Amino acid sequence: MVVNHPINNDQADWNVQAPPAGWADDRDRWQIAHAVRTVAAVSAFGFLSSAGDRIPG
Repeated sequence: MVVNHPINNDQADWNVQAPPAGWADDRDRWQIAHAVRTVAAVSAFGFLSSAGDRIPG
């Protein structure tokens, strides 16, 4: 949310027919942040799932 949310707010005012210069850099930065966030969420889920298997009971 630290990276993606500000980019989303900036893009809300863009004209679709005439995006600003440097829009591709913003898109790339958003894609990288999204990929990192997704990998972190999937990893956290995997660690949590494996930890749940080790709880006695």
